Amino acid sequence: MRRPILALALLCLSFTVWSFNLDGNRWPEGQATFFVDIPGAAPSGVTWNEAFEDSMAQWADQTDFNFLFNPSYVDPCSGFSANESSDGFPDGGGDGLNGADFTAHVCGNEYGLGVLAITLSIALPGNLGFALVDQTDIVFNNNFDWDIYAGPRRSEIDFRRVALHELGHSVGLGHENSSPAMM
Repeated sequence: MRRPILALALLCLSFTVWSFNLDGNRWPEGQATFFVDIPGAAPSGVTWNEAFEDSMAQWADQTDFNFLFNPSYVDPCSGFSANESSDGFPDGGGDGLNGADFTAHVCGNEYGLGVLAITLSIALPGNLGFALVDQTDIVFNNNFDWDIYAGPRRSEIDFRRVALHELGHSVGLGHENSSPAMM
């Protein structure tokens, strides 16, 4: 039986300290392929794909987890649909592929107030207390002004930082609230 895991990115993502909590899930092979073909570029001129791939590389540089980048489009909402209340985790079990894109809604459900992105993970029962992640999709809320930049936080949301945070959820990390952290 598939078990949905919902992770939200909030507006406080300007920290760069590497601190995190495990959420009890893991990938069976220690790697995941993301299919990402987000058209266009940020106002800074950096493409969304390049920034997403950079975020993947940062996790690979700091951990033993390996992200693989496939420059093909996979709809992150494929296999999901709105639930009756139109909020929370959408209904469905996904399509078994990992995708990322900007969306106006969370696969038919509303984004919560101030939510920048959501990681939709499907985990299967595993062993030793860990569920095995089968699929992770990331949807970025296109109702915000996004850019890609380094340095202090600005009025636009930095896509690279949010992607880095959401990829942390995809590897099985939860939020770290005890100290300023990327998670």
